[in-house]
Amino acid sequence: MLWIGITGSIGTGKSTFSELLRKKGFFVLDADVLAKKNLEKTSPAYVKIVAEFGDKILDSHSNIDRAALAQIVFSDREKLEKLESITHPEIRIAVEKEKDEHKKNNQKYLFYDVPLLFEKNMDKSFDLVVMVTCTPENQIKRIKARNNWPDEEIRKRLAAQLPLSIKESRAHILINNNSDKAQLQIEVDKFIVWLETLQNQD
Repeated sequence: MLWIGITGSIGTGKSTFSELLRKKGFFVLDADVLAKKNLEKTSPAYVKIVAEFGDKILDSHSNIDRAALAQIVFSDREKLEKLESITHPEIRIAVEKEKDEHKKNNQKYLFYDVPLLFEKNMDKSFDLVVMVTCTPENQIKRIKARNNWPDEEIRKRLAAQLPLSIKESRAHILINNNSDKAQLQIEVDKFIVWLETLQNQD
């Protein structure tokens, strides 16, 4: 089974690329979804997160308010690292379970969508790393259109990630996403053909 990492940066279209792969019948794990599960009351990480960051991150139903937590951690690198030290071990356990299941089922590919793949030096753990990229201008334009964040918030989010050029230099495959979703679908189709060709050579 090929273990394939999918990454990008905020606004480059990584999630859309993963969505299009799923529509083609491929299984794509999502690090963001796994991270959100860690914030649920049933997660072993919940109590640790609340103990670390206090009741101010809770809403009226004692659920973790993701926006309130993000406001704290994206303003303080040490706090972000603390949050990750709590959540990442739980995420790794969930990922290993998924990998084991897919190996048992003789799947040819398993994809893992990870925003901070390079930032966390995870690239060596994958057989192949796919990077969805675009120009910095298109990236910022998409972030503004989607999130309606002020410039200062965009700056903070981008500062938490490596520059696009560094990520591009470390990826095995680059997917250009400077156009629309229809063009990205064409790129997905070409990638799948390439992947099948690669498998047939083994």
